[in-house]
Formats: sequence, structure tokens, C-alpha cells
Amino acid sequence: MAALGLAADLGHMTLVRGYAAAEASLVMTSKFSRLPFAVALGDLASGEAIDAATWLG
Repeated sequence: MAALGLAADLGHMTLVRGYAAAEASLVMTSKFSRLPFAVALGDLASGEAIDAATWLG
């Protein structure tokens, strides 16, 4: 459990430093692309059905 907490903390610190170091247009592009990747991962991992409303966001 402590290792999971440490990994989450390090991941969050890396994300914050990335936001501080990069241009806003690049950061927001990657932030908005999380939805399609999360939906695709959910489909691959659990076989959830993906309908058109989900893809439209």
C-alpha cells in the first residue's frame, strides 16, 4: 500500500512539473485526449460496449 501511495505521489509531482514546464496548448491537447484513451482502455480491459454518445463525449 505504501508503494502504491509513493507511485501516485511521484506521478502527481511529475504531472505538475510537466504542466509548469510545457506550453499550455500542448498540455491541454494531451489533457483532452484522455477521454478517448480511457474509453478504449475500458473496452479492451473489460469488454464494455462503446456507443456513439460516449465517443462524442
